Amino acid sequence: MKRILLIACFAPVLGWTQELTTEQFLERKFRFQTRKYLSSAGKSYQQGDLQTQHSPFMSRFLQALRTEGGSDQVLSLPEVLAVIGAPGLETRLGSFGEDEPGSDFVFISNETLRKTQKNYALLICTDQYKDWEDLQKPIRDGKALRADLESLYDFQVNLLENPSKAEVIGAILESTKREYNQDDNLLIFMAGHGYYDEVLRQGYLVLSESQKQDDSRDSFIAIQYLRKLLDNIPIRHTLVVADGAMGFVPDPVNGDR
Repeated sequence: MKRILLIACFAPVLGWTQELTTEQFLERKFRFQTRKYLSSAGKSYQQGDLQTQHSPFMSRFLQALRTEGGSDQVLSLPEVLAVIGAPGLETRLGSFGEDEPGSDFVFISNETLRKTQKNYALLICTDQYKDWEDLQKPIRDGKALRADLESLYDFQVNLLENPSKAEVIGAILESTKREYNQDDNLLIFMAGHGYYDEVLRQGYLVLSESQKQDDSRDSFIAIQYLRKLLDNIPIRHTLVVADGAMGFVPDPVNGDR
């Protein structure tokens, strides 16, 4: 099924509206390199009611994915944000690295529309810690996300449960070795604690092995370093979704202090 997308185009002389089919919309979106992040905006990981299955942020994200993009089976990032950013949940959407104006990250549930597109996901989920409070939902959320990505959008998913620093970096570096098509997608999901060092003015991903008394922060992963690694993966379309885990934002508002 197709939908008609009405896009206002402002030419130097004329103002006109062009009708695009879903196929034309996708073709245009795939031209632009995408480096986007979508994150929860709290200062720490929010589990919500412990009686519920998922964190508040993940509940909304799964709800958006399960729409499968509606009648045309194409789910754009603004449509995801419309669900996640509903009243009661603060979120952040932004870009990093070599993101191009006009870019979007598109989930396609229609196999015909996907054509040659391949989708990859790396899920980094931590709920057991040596020095931080244990959490209940990150790995549970990761498993639910893996199931939906595989069944609805044909993603190839690598789920890391309570990984070490070496395992996280190794999985990202492995992604740099693949050959990608222009329309391929890479989704990075991070769930768990984050930390912001007021002295070094640097955010960090907290791992199971991370130590609070580690002044050099060698047992953490610096968000700045992580952003650079992800930006250098030779794929055109990357989306980082972060629930807690410093929120992947460029300013120091997130993270467990």
